[in-house]
Amino acid sequence: MCPSEVPSQFRSRLKDGTRLSLAHETLVSVPEWLRNFTAVKVLDLSYNRLTGLPTWLGNLTGLTELRLNGNQLTTLPEFLGNLTALKSLDIANTRATELPESLGNLTALTWLSLDG
Repeated sequence: MCPSEVPSQFRSRLKDGTRLSLAHETLVSVPEWLRNFTAVKVLDLSYNRLTGLPTWLGNLTGLTELRLNGNQLTTLPEFLGNLTALKSLDIANTRATELPESLGNLTALTWLSLDG
């Protein structure tokens, strides 16, 4: 998927063709169209109503920043460890009480927010 294929209602939230903010959209699930948006480097899904994450999110291995803060996630999936290019991960203010062991695979990670 190229940036021009992003649904029109979200195009204004796409910056530089690689940074996408879907924050504060009251999403209850991650939009399926993101599955093939491999150009995305920064994905902001903060402050929605997400209770889980699709497994295909672990295939977006070009992500360098992922914001999941402020969602209703009770668990964090092991596949987050596949996102080895991540430098920044925000999982603050979720309902998760444990971190997946696979986060140890994130050797490029320089910023992790767990507050809340």
